[in-house]
Amino acid sequence: MKMKKWVNGVVLGAMAFGLFPYSPAFAATIDYSQVPKLLITELVPDTNNVSGSDGYEAIEIYNNTSQPVDYSQYTLNYNSTVWALNTPDEAMIPARQAIVLWVTNAANGGETIDKFNANYGLTGDAQLVEGKNLFRTAAVGGMANTGSRTLTLKAPDGSVVVTASYNVGTSAVNKGIVYNYPVGSTDMLLSTLETTAATPGTVLPTQVPDQPSDYVAPPAVDLKIDHSPVASVQLGQDLPISAAITENKHSVTAAVYYQTNLAKSYASLSMSATKDGVYAAAIPRLSMTGASSLQYYIEASDGTDGSVASAVYRVGILNEEPAIAHTPVTQASKGSDLVLTANVKNPESADVDPMTVTLHYKTTSQEFFTAVDMKASGNAYQGSIPKSALVESGLQYYIEAKDAANTVPTDTYEAEVDFVPDLTKAPPILITEALPDSNNVKSSDDGEFIELYNNTDKPFAFKDYKLYYRYPDSATEDVIWPSSKEDIVIQPGKTLVLWVINSGNSTQTVADFNAAFKTSLIENVDIIKVYSDGMSNSAKRGARHRHQQARRYRNRLLRRLGEGRSRCEQRHSVFVSVRRLFEHAQVQRRYQDGDAGNARTEADPRATSSRRGRYGQADDRRPDRQDGDEPKSRS
Repeated sequence: MKMKKWVNGVVLGAMAFGLFPYSPAFAATIDYSQVPKLLITELVPDTNNVSGSDGYEAIEIYNNTSQPVDYSQYTLNYNSTVWALNTPDEAMIPARQAIVLWVTNAANGGETIDKFNANYGLTGDAQLVEGKNLFRTAAVGGMANTGSRTLTLKAPDGSVVVTASYNVGTSAVNKGIVYNYPVGSTDMLLSTLETTAATPGTVLPTQVPDQPSDYVAPPAVDLKIDHSPVASVQLGQDLPISAAITENKHSVTAAVYYQTNLAKSYASLSMSATKDGVYAAAIPRLSMTGASSLQYYIEASDGTDGSVASAVYRVGILNEEPAIAHTPVTQASKGSDLVLTANVKNPESADVDPMTVTLHYKTTSQEFFTAVDMKASGNAYQGSIPKSALVESGLQYYIEAKDAANTVPTDTYEAEVDFVPDLTKAPPILITEALPDSNNVKSSDDGEFIELYNNTDKPFAFKDYKLYYRYPDSATEDVIWPSSKEDIVIQPGKTLVLWVINSGNSTQTVADFNAAFKTSLIENVDIIKVYSDGMSNSAKRGARHRHQQARRYRNRLLRRLGEGRSRCEQRHSVFVSVRRLFEHAQVQRRYQDGDAGNARTEADPRATSSRRGRYGQADDRRPDRQDGDEPKSRS
């Protein structure tokens, strides 16, 4: 391992950029025995690949003692799995130096140390030597590139020495997860998360204490700090800090170091001597903008080599909730936007506690609320629900105020819209229910179905229509699902069930279907079979029942549109023409698979006992049910 020297330029530069977790004077007061004997200082979970798998994953372990340590006597756990070395030989870590564990898998076992060094650009003295400061693990697979994981290092007696955790959203190749040392804890402190190039084998001075865990401190200097901690401060007010500092021989200087929960490093503020050895400073209110807590400590120096620091204290920043005053609106007109107003007061000023006010609305049948920002004029806020959204007789809305620490919603209010639906525009045939996920036969759903309803007062000829399976979020063409019988007539106000038949349930009969759903449907009368691999359980899909005349008219239009226009332009023109001519004959109903909010339950007044049964468990076994969720190569 190449340890970077503690030259003055490096130390001062690191302090200037906030890289030290503590000031040097504060670090000098640390009880080094409270720092773990071994430290996990860097992880590299995502690297260049070898045969499709990460080839050079690395774990850097630092010996924080003044004596060599045999790593082979320790145990490394990845989550709950033990990761051993590939050989039982000694793996000595010199005092205050590091070794690197090369994580191996089935693909990279034949890679050489030269390729490992080349992957990280290690040259000269920085190159790692196998058996000296680089050791391979057994073929354990590897670390997850994304997600939350924990590595735990245990002593020979099974006690936990140190842990290192990470939670990565989007991984970065050959970038390191860097940790700093903890005090009084076994949990490493995260420093950077895959933002810089990995440097296995090289430890920064800021990552490890300046003394080993078995260090014996010299006697303390004759300098004392007497301070009564502050427990809380109101947001928008300065935080006064004072302490009595005594020293018998020299003059004293003092500073307070503070850091909010939003800051990445400590800021310092000089303390002024008042009288009788009391030093004081005030942490400015603007430095606490948007924060919910603050920690601080006091450091004093006597002008020589002697300095001392207090304990670290935590201060709660009090943030009062905004108050919303609103008169509910109970009536709305579909012909105009609905304008809503509210008076919202934030006890704290906007410069230290910015606040937003949002209007949320939806119609009665909609599942999710739509949010719009409300505009302010002093404490008066105004927002509008567009008239285009007033498409039902029932409207629900609420107002929400949010500052740095609080989210305050009003009650949900209901308004009646003077909306009268035009029933003459309702389609003649409706898709009233779809079941995309049911119990399995072999490895396929056996009870998937789509229910059609005749919404007219006349018999409906099913043979003039086709059922299309849609892929709304992709360019995949609609798929026609053929049926076992087409010359079916749906009587007025009656239904027809389309039962999906696949390779797994092809031997089942309508009697099986009736037994599962407690129905008494008659084949080729009110239930027919359609042949398909089935509906996706975990992606957005749609079904469309379409008049064949509309399809023929669309094809004729396509042939007439000419060669100079793109297929996308052709489809748009055809869609507009066909929709206007055959809107009465088309029905679209999209559903989001796996969304419990769209599932019909016994509490739904439209549900009947004939639709209750044993179906409805998640189907994770079908390979075609993985839409949108690519399998991970490893845990």
